[in-house]
Amino acid sequence: MAKKPAPAAVQSTETVPNFGVPTVTENPTKAPAKIAVTMADGRVVEFGSKARVQRTSLLVNGEPAIQFDFANGQTRTWTIPAGLLIAFAQLGAGTKIAQAAGTAESIDDVIEAMDAAMARLSAGTMEAWNAVREGGDTAGASDLVKALVKVTGQTVDVIRPYLETLSRKQRLALRMSPEIKPTIDALEAARAERAGKRVSGVNAADVLAGLTKATAPNV
Repeated sequence: MAKKPAPAAVQSTETVPNFGVPTVTENPTKAPAKIAVTMADGRVVEFGSKARVQRTSLLVNGEPAIQFDFANGQTRTWTIPAGLLIAFAQLGAGTKIAQAAGTAESIDDVIEAMDAAMARLSAGTMEAWNAVREGGDTAGASDLVKALVKVTGQTVDVIRPYLETLSRKQRLALRMSPEIKPTIDALEAARAERAGKRVSGVNAADVLAGLTKATAPNV
């Protein structure tokens, strides 16, 4: 009996390395080696050297499903129950938007990254979905947007899409330009001042004065 062809992927293909365990690459300048695995249904799937499973979004008989290809050649295909579609959509949307913040350290950068992701995803296209990557350029993003709003007089809705068309180098050049850098410096200084005021119970002047004394003050 002839094997039925595997369902065709119509969405995106993602690799899930080690179920969330970070993959360590000894040489970050060299792409990780790929291992070709022949699956039980005859397909050949490439895995990263430390990947154990690949996840592919499918439509099976018109129903959304997830196909899991394992590094030992086995495959599982699971159709999402109709009663859980909304729950999975909400979970996926929340995860996708939250991941856009990446490793941003300041709350302003976290909010800016998530606002930008929501604005882009509102287009409702796969192009918009693929454009929102996990952990994009988040560091200092909020300051750059705020500075451009102040200097150019344009709105955030105009500035965000424009910044998305620029490369990392172009955004860095914009941050360092004489027209924008002073405003960013002022924002950073104001934030540092606010942070300093939140440190209670320590008199900074007394701590500094301790440098001129034989013994440092007790803190």
